[in-house]
Formats: sequence, structure tokens, C-alpha cells
Amino acid sequence: MSKKKEHPAPPVEPVHLKKTWNLEPPVYLTIIWAGIIIVAFYGIAILPGQIKSGRYYTISSPVQGSAVYLDGEYLGSGTITEFIPSGSYTLRFDFRDIASHEMVLEVNSSVLFTHLFPKKHPITSPYYLDSHQLKEYLDQLFHDVIIHSSILSYDDVYHYPPLFTYAARTAIKGDMGSLALYFLRDSALFVTSTEMRSDYLEAIDMLTDHGVTTDGELEVIRDKLIALSYEDYQRPSSPPEYVSQPGSVDTLAFSDIEIRGYRYEGGVVQLGRKLSRETYPGVQEGLVEAVVDPFTMGESEISEYLWARFLEECPSWSKENKEELIDQKLVDESYLDGIYPSTAFESMTPIRNISYHAAQAFTEWLSEKTGRDVSLPSSAQWEYAGATMSTYSKTLSSYRTGSAPAGLLGGVWEMTGDSYVPLSRYLSYTIDTDHAEAMIMLKGGSYLNDSQSIDTARIGLIAKDECSDTAGFRIVWN
Repeated sequence: MSKKKEHPAPPVEPVHLKKTWNLEPPVYLTIIWAGIIIVAFYGIAILPGQIKSGRYYTISSPVQGSAVYLDGEYLGSGTITEFIPSGSYTLRFDFRDIASHEMVLEVNSSVLFTHLFPKKHPITSPYYLDSHQLKEYLDQLFHDVIIHSSILSYDDVYHYPPLFTYAARTAIKGDMGSLALYFLRDSALFVTSTEMRSDYLEAIDMLTDHGVTTDGELEVIRDKLIALSYEDYQRPSSPPEYVSQPGSVDTLAFSDIEIRGYRYEGGVVQLGRKLSRETYPGVQEGLVEAVVDPFTMGESEISEYLWARFLEECPSWSKENKEELIDQKLVDESYLDGIYPSTAFESMTPIRNISYHAAQAFTEWLSEKTGRDVSLPSSAQWEYAGATMSTYSKTLSSYRTGSAPAGLLGGVWEMTGDSYVPLSRYLSYTIDTDHAEAMIMLKGGSYLNDSQSIDTARIGLIAKDECSDTAGFRIVWN
């Protein structure tokens, strides 16, 4: 077998890179790559900081929830993280309209890696509140608690602000933790959701951890809130267990007006109903013992005719003055809508679309006209008088029997003089509150409600300036 002949490889000319800028290839290639690296470094690490020169700041105050302003522009409240461009600024902290502190903020240029690795520089206001200002601060937090008590659950859109821990942290920062104890006692009455309860319990633990001694009453409150259920509420069905009978007829008179009423002797009475479970809001209708002084209750709700007589002598409450009343936060847009009070004929239809403030003005006017102490009934007076009521009125005007107040159940919801304190019966104490934010309790249901769902223990709610087409009032006097 013959061997294949090997052919020699053809000659290859070597490749020689040409010089550029009179530089050898290794040199200028190194320069090119170095330039690319420098440009990339500049574009990533330096240029963003030159375009947007400034620093990131974390701004906070020892007074929780303080509003922060930068050159008059509102940044937010609480702890805020904000990028502030280079320059000189005035940073202001407002402590709930109680006090204010300003400081000059000089922001120097910081360009290196500010885009990739932003460093947050802390700024804390050095100013604090004295004991008087702290009490005012806690009082304003209490207003907020009342407002948030009307919301029974929160979601991703509407968040609950930690009002109780705001109070605890702020008091602790000023070494005045004991002042927060009074706030926690009163505000416990308005814990109406699981979010509020968690915040409340955390505030107590926070005070305890910082050596603030909580008294026995606050520990009892804490335990009762832990035991309360806010889920799976079922309205109790057992009826109230008290009985009352009206006594003599009493008449409230002035000019040509006579308002007929029924006298009740009062005494120690049981109101509400027995509860099978401790759930909210069921506990607001729970069984409670109360002392009711003697009183007379009007036979029917205040009528459109009586309201017309009131407007004749108190024209500031006329419909023509509604815009001014709204500006004063005494009524809302529905004030006297669809109602045309007149003294030309004696309409006995209950007055509606009037606010609690308007009803209070009526009782003050009537007290002056008659020389008697006229007022809205308390919730206890109303329940006591309604104990024997079984007829439910499915019309606005109720049939008068001549032996007891008419239309306590049905007709229109009736305003009481009591602010709504959600957990007063459950926690076995209450407070006097005339805060504008507090709701007013209604009793009796209206002609639009299901009569099977309303009894004398049932509670309705209305804002103090709210005017409802299904809410009116009757009066009591001593």
C-alpha cells in the first residue's frame, strides 16, 4: 500500500496591526478600554448624582404624628424618608397645632453612588412638649380615637393610624408616661375594632416596659378588651327585663301652646338585655343598672307646627339661613329639605331633617318660654319610658292612645341627649363627652325599619350636624 504524499502548508503572511496616533496597538487598545470603563463608571456612579444633586433624609420627631413642612410644603407626618436637592431650606415641625419648631437644613452636594446606594441621613427634631402641651396633644389624639371608632374594620386602602402607641411613645420620650394612663383609660371606651385593640394593648405593654406603673383599673380594662370578640357578631334576641308605667298627665304650656306629657317616677332600673356572648357591637345593648330621676316625657314627637313656632322667634334657624348654619357646622346640606314648617295650619307630622344642634336650640327656646327645664331625653329615660311599648308605628304620624307616649317604636328615630360611648356598658364606666366628633344615640327605629329588628334596647347613631329624613325628637321636662 503506497503512502500518501504530504504537501507542505502554504506560506502565510503575518498580520501586523497598524499604529494609531503613533501608538503601538497594545497601548492604544488599553487606552480605549480604560476610557470605556471610565465613561461607564461616570455614567453609573457620578452622573445621576450631578443630574439630581442632593441627599436622602429620614426625618422624625419625638412627638409622634407631627406634620413636617419643607419651605412651607407639606411632606407628611410621622417618620418620613425624602430626597432633598442641594440647597438651604427651612424645616418645620407642627405638633397638632399646639406648638411649632423650625430649623435650618443645609443640604450639601453628594454625587458618588447616590443612585445605586442612597444613604439616608437622619434628622430628628430636638424640640419637645411641656406637660401642658402634652395634655393638649393627648386630647387631640382622643378626638381622633372617637372619629376612628365609627369604623369597624380597615383594609389596604384605608389604614388605621396607631393612635394609642403614638400617645405612649410621645409620653415616654418626655418622661411623662403617667399622663398617657388617663388618656388610655378614657379612650378604651372607643376601641371598636381589632386594629384599635391591638394598638391599645401594644401601648400598655410599651408603657410597662419603660417602667410606667399601670393601676389595677387599667389592667381590668386590658383583660376585658382581650376577652371581647369583634367577629361573628349575632344580635342578642332576649328582650329587656324591666317594666314601667306612666303616671299622671303633665302639661307644658306657654301662650296658646300646650304640650301634653306623661310623668314617670323613675328609680333604680335595669336597661338593655342579657347577652349570650361578649361581642361588639352587641355589648352596647347589654344589661345595665341605672338611676333615673323623675321626669315627664312628651306624648309625641315635636311637630312641624311647633318647629314653625320656634322659627318665628328664632329666625337664625330658618331654611333661608342654611348656608350660614352649615358654615358653623350646626347642620348639613339636608337641613329642612322637603320640609315647609308653617303656622298657617297645625301639622302634627313629626319634624325631620333637623340636626342635634337644632333640636338643642329648640329645647333651650322652650325652656325660656315655659320656665321649665326642657331637654332631649337621656337614653336611660327613653328606654325606661318605652319599656311597655309593643305597638310599632309604620307611618310618620302615630296614633295617640291618651294613656302613654305615642310612637316610641317606629315613626321616626328619636334623638337622645347622650353621646355615643361604645363600650360604656361593657367596661362598666363612662365619661361625659361633648366632643364635636362624638355621635348621638337614636332610639326607637323608624317607619322604614323592620319592626322585628327594633326594640327599646336598640341603638341608632347620628352625627351632631347630620339631618336625616327619618330622624326627629321628642322632649322631656322636670
